[in-house]
Amino acid sequence: MANPGLELTAQQAQDLAAALRLWLPEQRWFAGKGHALTAVLLNQVTTLPSDVAVAHLVVAVQLDGDHWQTYQVPVSVYADPHPGRNAIGQLSGGDWAYDALTDPQAIPALLADAASTPEVDPAATHGIEPDHGALPRPQLQSVADPDSYRHLPARPMSVEQSNSSVILGTVALVKVFRQLTPGINPDVEVHAALGSVGCRHVGRGLGWINGGWRDPVHGRWVTGHLAMVQQLLSPAVDGWDLARQRVAAGQDFAEDSRALGLATGEVHRDLRRALPTRVLDGSEVGDLVDRLAWRLDQAVAVVPELATLAPALHARLRAVADLGHPIEVQRVHGDYHLGQVLLAPDGWKLLDFEGEPGGDIAGRIVPDHALRDVAGMLRSFAYAAAQGGARQDPAVVAAWQAACEQAFLEGYARSGAADPDADRALLVAYTVDKAAYEAVYEKRNRPDWLAIPMTALTALAQQA
Repeated sequence: MANPGLELTAQQAQDLAAALRLWLPEQRWFAGKGHALTAVLLNQVTTLPSDVAVAHLVVAVQLDGDHWQTYQVPVSVYADPHPGRNAIGQLSGGDWAYDALTDPQAIPALLADAASTPEVDPAATHGIEPDHGALPRPQLQSVADPDSYRHLPARPMSVEQSNSSVILGTVALVKVFRQLTPGINPDVEVHAALGSVGCRHVGRGLGWINGGWRDPVHGRWVTGHLAMVQQLLSPAVDGWDLARQRVAAGQDFAEDSRALGLATGEVHRDLRRALPTRVLDGSEVGDLVDRLAWRLDQAVAVVPELATLAPALHARLRAVADLGHPIEVQRVHGDYHLGQVLLAPDGWKLLDFEGEPGGDIAGRIVPDHALRDVAGMLRSFAYAAAQGGARQDPAVVAAWQAACEQAFLEGYARSGAADPDADRALLVAYTVDKAAYEAVYEKRNRPDWLAIPMTALTALAQQA
């Protein structure tokens, strides 16, 4: 398969599926770790237009013999080894297959097919099930001139999370969603919506890639987003790194926290302008309290140290039912912390509106109160203080954390998005929920860090 556009043979497809079975579990973004891979199938193979041989693979993975996940793995194939790329394996005949997202020559193939009019809903571009052998290629939906970025030199980012990212010149960042989920991706939807109201605290959305594939469970044709293209924010500093550096050096972070609070509130205001909101009725408020209480009970079952605190923490949750004024819910970030913000020359920018990791799309787009995000950031200050200030006087670190929290709340209140004082019961409840979630994670993965959330939960339980 050394020639561009050459299709995979049946033997090469079989070889590639076998290689992927070994390669996938080693990838940072693979969500099936800890499970047995009982089947790996090339659900779909689409040749992409390129100067090198590139195919877009949709890979169906069966875990533990009873459930499936779907991934996209763009692949480039060469007759000779190409060091520096992430090799998937060698195929029959001697060709080498590589992850195309680590191949600067192959990356532009994903952006080659651009629509004339962008559509947010992928069903509008890929909704008709194709005839056998006529699979539609991934299609770029660009709200900017696609030629302003898609032909620029491509550089894979070395840091991967649940997605893979590629930088185009000094202009754009392409975030490729590795695990595929049918429907509209929340990050694409939110960036498009915020762009429509001129929000200044997110990078400009340049476009996204729509696609379609067959679901491995029922075989039906489904559509979804494959990637998002957005403005590259550079130079910019990661909020998590900056906060930890400041506390480690004994430097103030309160003014930056105040500006971050204001930016957060302004984004929440813009989200209300761009996307629907509603007011919870009495039964829905009860459902919210019940859901938070259930999550706390689940945490207590995993973290026995929470048992003595649970009655007082449940009382903090029940206080939400007695707020005495309506609870308005809206689209929120959903997984908000210092690692989701960048400090650019023109201020704070918010990233990654995909919601809580691991949840399905339906759950990640459910409207919630804006103070859920506020609680997430307050907890992030605690982690930055604990990790960055490990060698500092504990009293100084505690004062640093308190100053950041207070300044953030002051900035947020100034935005007018919500009043943390008037909705104090909600903020406390969401903070309990977040800290309990952290306690479960630390108990299972980093027992030495369990004290970070337990300190917060103890203080919350003791509040008058």
